[in-house]
Amino acid sequence: MKQLSLKEIQSIEFDILLDFKKYCEEHNLSFFLSNGTLLGAVKYQGFIPWDDDIDVILPREDYERFISEFVSDGKRELLCTERNSKFVFPFAKLYDTATVVQNDTGHSDCICGVHIDVMPLDYWCDSLSLSHKKAEKMKRLSLYLGFSISKFCKGQTVLRTCAKSILIAFTRLLGHAHYRQRLQKEIDAVLSENGTKYCGCVAWPTYGKRNVMPAEIFASATEVQFQGETFPAPVGYDAYLRQMYGDYSKDLHPKKQKSHHLFKAYQR
Repeated sequence: MKQLSLKEIQSIEFDILLDFKKYCEEHNLSFFLSNGTLLGAVKYQGFIPWDDDIDVILPREDYERFISEFVSDGKRELLCTERNSKFVFPFAKLYDTATVVQNDTGHSDCICGVHIDVMPLDYWCDSLSLSHKKAEKMKRLSLYLGFSISKFCKGQTVLRTCAKSILIAFTRLLGHAHYRQRLQKEIDAVLSENGTKYCGCVAWPTYGKRNVMPAEIFASATEVQFQGETFPAPVGYDAYLRQMYGDYSKDLHPKKQKSHHLFKAYQR
């Protein structure tokens, strides 16, 4: 199989995003660009030059409709726990069936190609301090879940390599199902609170308390440019990006300008 370059991966991901946008428009589903994709749109009007993924977020009701109603056309396939019990993450991936991804996390038992991440947008509880506490706990569970399906790999220092190896070994003993169940229990508990003040990705809060944001940030949508096309962004996108990334106008040090994902993608 032919290995794909970063530019080729980005091109395929953008095509998936266009198809996803068309589907949402035809089925009256709301979504926003999120995470590094939103940062790239605002700062670069496209991909962060060294980034290799696309993230979108849908209000929970629309997310549930999408994962239950989407029908594969042979070109795009949806991967989520509701459709494949071997998939361990509490969000979905919409992928290109003409490609395959090989990495060291998450897909050893699932076939997946170049994809975009599709995540639910939820309300946290109305106590900010309690929401922060819950978010930090779920951040740790998300980290442990990731370690439980990781291969042993080198850290930046010998000490970090040793610490990471120990943590990976421990979490793999308990197994990914253990952490997936614990994380789902926490997700269900947050959703039962019926909050209205704070929004964020409850299902995968890898930024911890920074994922908890005033609901007005997502009260409506505004348009941003991404790779020459317009896409919806939260109306409070500047506040969103500042909470997630700080002063995002500053460029990262050149040594940090690299993807945080470890995978190789191939054309079938």
